[in-house]
Amino acid sequence: MRVHRMRRHLPIRYERRSMYRRPLLASLAVLVAGVPGCLGDADESADPETATDANDEPSVPAPADYEQCPRLVVDVQTLPEPAREEVRAALADGTYETSDEPSLPHVLDPAESYLQAEDGTYRVDLARDGETTRIELVEAVPSKGRHDFEVRNESGGSLTVDLAITWVEGEEQVVEDTVELGPDERRTVAEYDRKLGQYRTNVESDSFSKTLTWREEEHVEPFETLVVDGGDAYPEPRAVAELVQCSSIWED
Repeated sequence: MRVHRMRRHLPIRYERRSMYRRPLLASLAVLVAGVPGCLGDADESADPETATDANDEPSVPAPADYEQCPRLVVDVQTLPEPAREEVRAALADGTYETSDEPSLPHVLDPAESYLQAEDGTYRVDLARDGETTRIELVEAVPSKGRHDFEVRNESGGSLTVDLAITWVEGEEQVVEDTVELGPDERRTVAEYDRKLGQYRTNVESDSFSKTLTWREEEHVEPFETLVVDGGDAYPEPRAVAELVQCSSIWED
């Protein structure tokens, strides 16, 4: 695992701000013709809808003009240009420092979201030292946080279940337990960190043995309930969400 010059600092929490809305620019042309004392007539070839000052440059939105995207994993390539440049600098130099207000914590929540770059997935570490804000990126596996895991007995009688759950990507055993359940009883067996990726559980009782596999994904609710019914075991149905497109939030 790579760490880009990780330092310990107190995290900064930023409030959500109103959505950035690009202002509509309009030009007002005043045509003066045939008025005594005028220095000259207006240039009738100028288009009042498109005429701009030659020195005008595209405006850059202030950090507070953005709204945070609620996605768990955000692709670096989809970030607004100011935030994308901050991330690129942090990846290239190990850290990004600025005395101005950075854009990154306004387009996503550093405490909740991860950044997907070409070479891996990163957690955002922000810290303030006086008037300087520091952004560092630490390689990490996206997690949906800690959630309970329970077993529900629908077999019609008492049973004993041996349970082992493994996070396959890291070959990490996250649960190993034996639970005794009465008829129609449900019991929380463990609470563990729901990292994204594939999982495997081995279930054994007096009457059967079964192996289940599933994935923890951003758009699907965590697998929280295992149902044991006679000679079978299966997950309780999980809700599936439609993920929002971050660009639609930042560009609206």
